[in-house]
Amino acid sequence: MLSRVGVFSLLTLVLLLSDSVNAQSLSLKVITIATRQTDGLQRLQRSARSFGLSLEIVGSDLPHRPAELDGAEKIRLLKQSLEKDKGRNDLVVLYTEADTSVLNGAEDEILKRFTESFPESRIVFSASRSCFPDESLQERYPSVKKGKRFLDSKSFIGYATDLFNLLESAEAENEIKDEQLIYTQLFLNEQIRVSIDSKSELLQSVDVSVDELRLDFSDNGDAYVSGIPSHNNSI
Repeated sequence: MLSRVGVFSLLTLVLLLSDSVNAQSLSLKVITIATRQTDGLQRLQRSARSFGLSLEIVGSDLPHRPAELDGAEKIRLLKQSLEKDKGRNDLVVLYTEADTSVLNGAEDEILKRFTESFPESRIVFSASRSCFPDESLQERYPSVKKGKRFLDSKSFIGYATDLFNLLESAEAENEIKDEQLIYTQLFLNEQIRVSIDSKSELLQSVDVSVDELRLDFSDNGDAYVSGIPSHNNSI
């Protein structure tokens, strides 16, 4: 039986499983981007504290601190935050949006799920039922037998070295300002090892549908969120 783990977002729910790498040899860094305090960020911070997770907030020290950052700026900030860790194969990085996410599991649970569910993957994105922002790319996506087919950039997880390399490639797409489209283009490049969590085993995008969520309780009374379509507990 899977342990309760995941990133739940009011719009995005994230579940995590891992690979043949021993999860006990790995450490986790959780990152979000925010230029100012919001109700959503405070909710994310509370959920991180409740599971003993350290949340790194990128962008809070920007001198101009705009309310919104474009995708290219977010990618630049993420890449900059991983610069010091780009050579670490023992570090797993989880990124999730600040205003729409909640963490739903402890570090050991997250790493265990990541290593057990995606043994062949270096980077995993949450999945969506919709192909956005460019529906013309729909036919280029591989088909799936079950679950959601399309990439959702609201949350993703991967090894620090691989994520840094991905962000370098993403930064090179400087003519595109939408990070969703940038990551989609990179996913469709078969030479880049990026996966989608179609079954929401690790990361679950709720697509704004409360019908996809259920609030359950453990034997000790702790509440946790489960994804109904996949019957998994998101992280």
